[in-house]
Amino acid sequence: MTALSRLAIAFAASAGILVGQNVAAGTKDEATALGQHVIGLMERALAIQLPEKPPEYLQRKLSDDEFGEYVELYEDRRLSPGAGFFMPEALRDTDRKFYKDVRGFWKLKPAKKMTIVPFLGEQYFAANRGRDLQKIILETLREIESDAFDVQGSDKVFEGIYLEIVERSNHREDRLTVLEFGLNEPILSEAGYLRVLRVADSGEIGDEDLRAQLIRVLAVGWRNHPRPAEVGEYLLRVAGGDECRKCRVMAIESSQIEDFGKEKVLPVYLGVLQKALEASDSELQLRVLWAVGIKAKCIEAVDVIMKTLGSKEPRVRAHAIRSLEQIGGLRSDSIPANFQVIPTDYREERIETEPLNRLERATTRWKNWWRVIGEQVWKSEGEEGFKREAASIYSPK
Repeated sequence: MTALSRLAIAFAASAGILVGQNVAAGTKDEATALGQHVIGLMERALAIQLPEKPPEYLQRKLSDDEFGEYVELYEDRRLSPGAGFFMPEALRDTDRKFYKDVRGFWKLKPAKKMTIVPFLGEQYFAANRGRDLQKIILETLREIESDAFDVQGSDKVFEGIYLEIVERSNHREDRLTVLEFGLNEPILSEAGYLRVLRVADSGEIGDEDLRAQLIRVLAVGWRNHPRPAEVGEYLLRVAGGDECRKCRVMAIESSQIEDFGKEKVLPVYLGVLQKALEASDSELQLRVLWAVGIKAKCIEAVDVIMKTLGSKEPRVRAHAIRSLEQIGGLRSDSIPANFQVIPTDYREERIETEPLNRLERATTRWKNWWRVIGEQVWKSEGEEGFKREAASIYSPK
């Protein structure tokens, strides 16, 4: 029986472990022993030369489609450090003990794998760990996280480790990996948001891509989970005039309107949209249109949105049309086919003729409507009048 098997039996015999809390005597030692064993498997994986192709038994076992997918994955993993640790089948015919030990670890229940996460976090920063091993540790943390998403307390454990990597790691690619994946889905705690804010606002991040990802993490809002007020104030400062254009784009999110209030957010966003129009900055225009029009449906933004109908960029006009329809309460199934404008149809450089024709018809209809009656009704009656008159905008004339 391998050391891994003995530890697996010990874990299986114990009561469920709630990570992030105090645990029974001996559990920490067992977790550390398992963690050390896993580190040993990683080091062993780095020293192994993988065969040139997947083992033949897989081709007999899998369908053609499944085997084809496996070959693609295998070829990708074979080029990365420690591939055998993530794909032990590649070594099944050449090193059966290694195969069994690695498979034994990955077959443990998510809660059991979670117990070694704090240890792996410590090992990532250990002075004697080489770069290749750091990469395997980080990828292993991601694999465990995806498997243990419903383990009680796992989100807080990973939050702490990922934030430490963001704050302390010397490797740009690892910090970006954590920001793009590790801190993409979980709901950060209030303390977590403030830690990210301190790094983003430290003035020590010279890399625009890295700082933009920090700001993206701050900007993502979650229903019924408000962010600290300091975060909202910082994001508005960034959106309104930060020197980093990528950061400004990332700082704009519709959730901020709900979390921090229209009276604070909308003036800044509409100011950004007006400046973006003057500068012909289509990316910023698209970002604001999506936030204030398509998502938040802000009636107060209609007059500025109307100005974007004069853009030379089809994507901008398509987002403007969709924004006006959303604010006006028009359902997609109520819009005649010859006026249907779907923003995703206008992403490519070469757009088909029919979508362009529909966009032109819709743009002309909205401009004429606004000139004849829309602007007057919007100013005098607000949302109620705007929706009433917009309901018939696509009716035959």
